[in-house]
Amino acid sequence: MANLPTPANSWPMRRKPIIAPRCPLDLMRQGSKQAATQDVEAVSHLLGFEANLICDGRSPPRPVNYLLAGIRRPEGVVIDPMKRSLVVVDARAGHGSEIAGFQPDSPISVILEEDLVGFLPDPVPGQTMEDVTIAEAAFCEHVIALNADGEGKPGVIDNCQAGSECGSLLAEQERIEPPLAPQNAGKIALASDQIVEQAARDILRDCLDQIATNFFVVRKLDDIEGPHQLRVGLRRLRTAFLVYKSALDSTEMARLSGEAKWLGQEVGRLRDLDVVAHVIVMREATLHPDEPGLSALAEVLAKQAAERRDQIRTLLIGTRAQAFLSDLAQFVEMRGWLVPADLAQTGRLAVPVVDLAPRLLNKRWKKVSKAARGLETLTADQRHTLRKELKTLRYAVEFFAPLFPAKRVDPFLKALKTLTTVFGDLNDSATVRAMLADTEPAGLGGWTTQRAVGWVIGASQARAAFAWSRAQALWRCLDGIRPFWK
Repeated sequence: MANLPTPANSWPMRRKPIIAPRCPLDLMRQGSKQAATQDVEAVSHLLGFEANLICDGRSPPRPVNYLLAGIRRPEGVVIDPMKRSLVVVDARAGHGSEIAGFQPDSPISVILEEDLVGFLPDPVPGQTMEDVTIAEAAFCEHVIALNADGEGKPGVIDNCQAGSECGSLLAEQERIEPPLAPQNAGKIALASDQIVEQAARDILRDCLDQIATNFFVVRKLDDIEGPHQLRVGLRRLRTAFLVYKSALDSTEMARLSGEAKWLGQEVGRLRDLDVVAHVIVMREATLHPDEPGLSALAEVLAKQAAERRDQIRTLLIGTRAQAFLSDLAQFVEMRGWLVPADLAQTGRLAVPVVDLAPRLLNKRWKKVSKAARGLETLTADQRHTLRKELKTLRYAVEFFAPLFPAKRVDPFLKALKTLTTVFGDLNDSATVRAMLADTEPAGLGGWTTQRAVGWVIGASQARAAFAWSRAQALWRCLDGIRPFWK
């Protein structure tokens, strides 16, 4: 986000990423028992930066194994004192393979885009999670005091349970910005008196918010929900372009839709690896601990996912992705859909959204119904087409739901969500087969690992067969519900 041009900062965000810090702060986790008794100066080499001890959490009355230290700014680094602080609570500060303090791509090494937090390896005897939360709250209060003249409240990125507890507590008290976390789609409160352009703008703003926040989340956190929500945001954006095409159609909209598709495909490869490695294979490894090949397979795939995550992080700060985000922000906030030569566009934009919504929803429903014909005999490709149409319909329903009585919308939307979830299970099975059977990923050699591959494929195919039987029943249920827009 630090590379994002000015136009992208012009829209309101519920969970605005922190762009630059005031002063780097670190709560360090040392690498040994011996380090726990040393002065912070003596162990700052673990982070690759000089540090000054500010607060020691091991002091009474409720001692915990946490330290608050200020990192000495490296020579040549300039920090804007008016920017808010961003505190990162991380169990792996100075040690983790991906965000270690001594690694070139660590949070602290890039300053100093953010403030950091970590802790000592050994807990104080008797300390509780409540003690840790209270200590971290006190540290954050210290950061707030240090940044009293800065713009806005500090933000907290939590990469551990204690950080999450602390961040949630302080956010509820409105003393800090909500912790950085994957952002889901927001609730868009469309009103019946809005015209098409106003409704489209509100929906596009929410899509932009979700995309922009998850850009930052994927870059800064290892949470596998980040890539998922980024891809969801991109899909919602393309759906919004599709349903409002009659009013917003323009060369720029078509270009942005193409860029969203490209980025979604790139992020989708990471999402697929995350699902297979961290969900599907780990589920089998947990259920069958006596099969050693399953854990080995999970490790191989997790490594591939980590490598892909690094590639995506590089892509997200690259020229093409940053230009897309900036151009999208400008399109949304500067009415980029206007086509001066299209004299009839003003009339289409001024149509009441309550008049347009039923026609748009009916169009999407007809496409779903057409794709579902002969459901029992659909090929794999036809099932995939039906899945995409169902997801597009779901996003469209969620966009326009506020315009209709909830008691009419809810049964339809509930059945639709259940059906799309089941089709998602079918897609996961196809992804497993493509990833493990149709190709041979590097590192999958060895008899036990190959046995695990067959195990996972077989288990996923069995789940898919069960899911397909459910899908047919669920479709009949959805098809029997009267569309709420009619």
